[in-house]
Amino acid sequence: TAATQASLQAPDVVSARALAPLDKLLGLAAALFTPVTVGLFLKGRDVAAELEAAKKAWNFNADLVPSRTDRDGRIVVVRNLEPKSEGMNP
Repeated sequence: TAATQASLQAPDVVSARALAPLDKLLGLAAALFTPVTVGLFLKGRDVAAELEAAKKAWNFNADLVPSRTDRDGRIVVVRNLEPKSEGMNP
């Protein structure tokens, strides 16, 4: 209900694993982000390409943390997520 949704607070952390490429994942998660929200997104060996694709549509800070369970995996720690403005040059 609207009353229930109004009483929910924004999360401190948003996480996902094996859901979508990073650019699409950020689009799904963006509505949950505030200036203090942190995204923890588990990604595989294509993480560099996914980061480059995501930077075309989003402004954000990202740190990569090695996975403890997958030699090729990384945890992408995302902060300060904002969509790029229309007409901005990359």
